[in-house]
Amino acid sequence: MTKSLVTEISIQDSNIFAGTWGGGVYLSTNNGINWNNVYSGNNSYTYIHCFVIKGSTVFAGSNDGVIYSTDNGKKWTIADSGFVSHKEVYTLTVSGNSIYAGTDDGVYISYNNGEIWSLFNSGFEFPDFGNFGTSRSIQHLVANDLMIFAVSDNNMIFRKTNYESRWSKVGLEGLPVFLIQSIAINGSTLYIGTDKGIWLCPLSELVVDVMKPKENPSSFLLENNYPNPFNPSTTIKYSIPNNSLQNRNASAIFVSLKVYDILGREVATLVNGQKSPGNYTVKFDGSKLVSGVYFYRMEAGSFSQTKKLLVLK
Repeated sequence: MTKSLVTEISIQDSNIFAGTWGGGVYLSTNNGINWNNVYSGNNSYTYIHCFVIKGSTVFAGSNDGVIYSTDNGKKWTIADSGFVSHKEVYTLTVSGNSIYAGTDDGVYISYNNGEIWSLFNSGFEFPDFGNFGTSRSIQHLVANDLMIFAVSDNNMIFRKTNYESRWSKVGLEGLPVFLIQSIAINGSTLYIGTDKGIWLCPLSELVVDVMKPKENPSSFLLENNYPNPFNPSTTIKYSIPNNSLQNRNASAIFVSLKVYDILGREVATLVNGQKSPGNYTVKFDGSKLVSGVYFYRMEAGSFSQTKKLLVLK
């Protein structure tokens, strides 16, 4: 392996895995003294972009797609069921029980250890490069136990939590960037490596784009709180439509908006009274709560909806 270009290194217990540009995967079990080629791939020139370890399984992103080993690198299997067209995988990350893969199709997600993959692109704003077409390439992913970040080809950063069904664009005001080369999370801080140096921001201070309610709401609406995750406070917006009044003589409807912990115990009451039709904003102070997942629930007449929020300290 002395002449190989090593693109990625990952360590699992006493095993050191080296991904190479053109030579596949090498393994050392004696602190790098000796190396064995344990995966040469299906192509004459196989290159490895990344590794991620989930439990006892080692995953690698390559031009063959996602490959994995469950026996300390002795045997490797290609896991590409569900991939639509572009199988080359540039980046992998794990959050909770899910695995995310960045490709030229966008992001794929697997809930069953790589057996089946599904595209997960809802919310992305992919760039249009004119005659070159639309780029769906995602080459940087990073995650912790609560959230996942993805970098698109036009250097936009998107974020979702494990409990959300779409990506949201992250506001990057003050970031002097033309090219994002890397991204990482350490504790409660997001680090972004750019052509202008390293930019960092507390996760609790990141703001994502949210849908703006109409001036005259035509239906009930409970928006996602923002920022989310947050520390110590967040904002919740909700709307009450004109047609929500239960009789023509009424001018308001009873509205309840409460926060619950993961065990269903009420921890805060934000709204509990009559409200006229219109758009409302409530600020929730979570300074007395411990880090974790909470739920906020709105009830008004026959309408009820529950959403999740994350306290991150």
